[in-house]
Amino acid sequence: MANRMEQREKDLREYLREGEVVRWESAPHRIVLMDEDNKSAIIRRWILTVVITAAILIGYVGFLEAKTEIVILVAAIALYNLLAPVEAWKAILKYQYFYITDQRVILSCRHGAFYFMNFTDIDAVRVVTGLTGRKSLVMGSTIFPKCEKRLRWQCLHPKDDPDPMPEAGHVLGMAFYEPENVEEAIALLEDQVLVEYMDCGHNNNSGVKQAA
Repeated sequence: MANRMEQREKDLREYLREGEVVRWESAPHRIVLMDEDNKSAIIRRWILTVVITAAILIGYVGFLEAKTEIVILVAAIALYNLLAPVEAWKAILKYQYFYITDQRVILSCRHGAFYFMNFTDIDAVRVVTGLTGRKSLVMGSTIFPKCEKRLRWQCLHPKDDPDPMPEAGHVLGMAFYEPENVEEAIALLEDQVLVEYMDCGHNNNSGVKQAA
């Protein structure tokens, strides 16, 4: 853990622009796999995977000459689908780290990868309060629809910049999943960009706050 943190800090120093200052940094809260926001979707995914896989294998073996490689392929796809939510949860906890500098927002991921958006790139930020009561930050309205039901997936997959020659790591949308000290981040963002609020548990607790 200590070695990973030291390496991340080293990579960040090399990634920052000359004169750029980090004003806030945080890691995800100690999320659990089957929290209120994700439990139903995960269970539904697991049930559908088992049912569909069983139907395919029973049908294939029952009416055709079974080939071992086909059975293995179907089983491997099923295993991937079963493990995907677990791997996503572990990846968020182990590898993600969040930064706000005086110029941009930065997402640190596994393998020393960094993604960023300049404040001038961000048309809006949505503060999403989940059923757990914890808040996530979604930057860029282009990914707002996907984040309503797939926030964990989206935080691991920033929206790529289609520009063939973008600055390294530049994206059009990203999410910070349930950061610690999130209120400090919100205060900084409110000074820079349009901030919206969405409460998944209480839809009437919504609103918009314009940057000063």
